[in-house]
Amino acid sequence: MKKFILALVLLNTAVFSGGYEEAWEARKNGDYKKAMELYQKACDDNDAKSCNKLGLLYKTGKNTKPNNKKADELYNKANELFKKDCDNGDAFACFFLGGAYKNGQEGLEQNKTMAKDYYGRACDLDHQLSCEYYQDLN
Repeated sequence: MKKFILALVLLNTAVFSGGYEEAWEARKNGDYKKAMELYQKACDDNDAKSCNKLGLLYKTGKNTKPNNKKADELYNKANELFKKDCDNGDAFACFFLGGAYKNGQEGLEQNKTMAKDYYGRACDLDHQLSCEYYQDLN
């Protein structure tokens, strides 16, 4: 039973990351329409990175009219998902939040204390760059 559950978790991880990766490739190749569709699908499946990138496309108006309200909604969803991922031991999610708080970006207000906290958490998860950024905030 444990092997079956592990297989399901790995399959879900592959499916969610595949949607993001495919969307990233479409965006990189200038196919913003396809990228938006793929990011939306992955965001609907609670992929934080996809929600964030979709928010960026709405903010910048790539393949759509700029829509700050929609962008902010997507950034908020992404940030909540990143927080859950960080709480579950995802070093990248902690690192991402550290940067967003440090710079006051991605829908978050600048907050050096929160930045340091998230960089510290990522560092504790062996994310080396976060360790360097954590030291810089001292």
